[in-house]
Amino acid sequence: MPPIVLSNVPGTWAYDTMSRRIREEILSRVFTENEFSDAQLANLKALDEELQNAGESELRYIQQDGGPDVDDWNDIMAPYVEASSNWLDTPWLYAEFYFYRRIIEAIGYFENAQDPFLSQKQQGLSSAADIIATLTTQLQGVVEALPRAGEDGVRADLSLFVLTSLWGNRMDLSLWPADEDKSRAAEAFKQAIAVGEEQLLADDITDVEATLMAARGQGGQRMDIVVDNAGFELLCDLCLADILVMTGCAAPLVLQLKGHPTFV
Repeated sequence: MPPIVLSNVPGTWAYDTMSRRIREEILSRVFTENEFSDAQLANLKALDEELQNAGESELRYIQQDGGPDVDDWNDIMAPYVEASSNWLDTPWLYAEFYFYRRIIEAIGYFENAQDPFLSQKQQGLSSAADIIATLTTQLQGVVEALPRAGEDGVRADLSLFVLTSLWGNRMDLSLWPADEDKSRAAEAFKQAIAVGEEQLLADDITDVEATLMAARGQGGQRMDIVVDNAGFELLCDLCLADILVMTGCAAPLVLQLKGHPTFV
């Protein structure tokens, strides 16, 4: 296993994220895009003050706020809280998600269900409306053609939507024609896959195809998708879910969601 990534090395992505970005770009938008009570604002300002000196502010346990995950979070954070670790000396992965959990605590989400990131999610969907229309049109065409698709066709369709889900909004949908020409669409799909493949550090798509086709041959198997995004990227995941069900690979298909809103 590679070494754990910390956020205490200046010049690294993790350092920039935890020493600047989460406060200046994420928490600041939470303040400006929501209406909060005085108590909520006081809690958020306290968090903001911690992050102003992330390299000196010691972490604390999550307070009992009605969330079902408090004990789990405090078990995870115990080694760092007990060691008086700060935001930068704690493993980056833990620290960033701890930050989102602290926002949830600060606004009392488990009492009021207020999503502090709702505005950003809505903006993401509205800004991607044209791309969403293009992608769903292509998905509909693929699904309608499934009864006539042979094994190779199904395999190609699965590969396409696995890659689309992988790349999300980085997928070059400009390559996809908006008209009804199925032959042009098929060629565009191949181009889209080729563009994505050029960016992959490791390509296990052949093994993925084999696993999915084997599941299909057995009448379908349970498959889970961890939902890690909103906006257009969520739509890409839902398209993958749809094609897995419609091809008979997944039976059932389960979407695993986060327990509370998280910036994505």
